[in-house]
Amino acid sequence: MVLSAIAALPGSFKAMRGMFAFHGLVLDVGIINVLPFVDEAASDAQRTEKFPWALGGYAGFARVPNLGPTHRRFMTENMAYAILRTAPALFYTNVPILCTAVASHLVEALTIAWEIIYYECPANAMVPVTLMGLFSTQTLLTARCPSRLLHRLHLSAPPLARTRQVKFNQGALIKSADHPTALAAMTGMVAGVWLTWAAAAATVAARKPNEPK
Repeated sequence: MVLSAIAALPGSFKAMRGMFAFHGLVLDVGIINVLPFVDEAASDAQRTEKFPWALGGYAGFARVPNLGPTHRRFMTENMAYAILRTAPALFYTNVPILCTAVASHLVEALTIAWEIIYYECPANAMVPVTLMGLFSTQTLLTARCPSRLLHRLHLSAPPLARTRQVKFNQGALIKSADHPTALAAMTGMVAGVWLTWAAAAATVAARKPNEPK
């Protein structure tokens, strides 16, 4: 019964639930919180590749050992993120829950960009900032109903083109009229994530050759 209910969901909602399950459980819990206890070398490799601000070793920031105080705080922070990001995988039509998940994307993007802009964090930290933008955008597009303009564009498009347009809130699973403020907040936060991304990207692009890229 559970599998049949999942199979009946529109594709956009399946994709969003899968994204949140992966982000909340695999990344925030598995890689960030479980791996350090299982394999120190693999955990350090993950921090080097994906979370350099949790490893240190740049611009006067001493390298942080596995399970050192700074690393432990990073793990705790991501357990909080995991709660915010796993909930939408279960309560995928609850707009306030989706909104708080997007808020977590904005907060994480801001904190990483802070390290990039002011503390010369390595440029590969742009990868998670980009993911925050993609994940938050996916959430917004999945939840939001089309505006009148989009509806008019859809009606005025040729029949073949109509089938190729992005479908918002497929199946009308979310009653958007019940949460206009939350949806507006989500829209503003997604814009904030991409503005943050742009500021961090501009900082990396402006670095001199001898500065960490």
